[in-house]
Amino acid sequence: MAKVKAIVEINEDVLKAARAFAAHKALAESEVVESALRQYLGFEILDAIWADQPAIDPDEALAIAVEEVRAHRASG
Repeated sequence: MAKVKAIVEINEDVLKAARAFAAHKALAESEVVESALRQYLGFEILDAIWADQPAIDPDEALAIAVEEVRAHRASG
């Protein structure tokens, strides 16, 4: 997937820690930020789930997503 430049504002202490971590692990700062966001957003869990599942028809996937959104809206 293509990379895009993003500008965000974060706490200075968080940025210093991310930079130190990146340097210690010989990673780019962007790799640390992307990895943290993927973890926070649950991408690894989704990747693991999808790795064990057969391919799903796009129309079926959309129907499931719409059903889940409606259920969520109804509950809140």
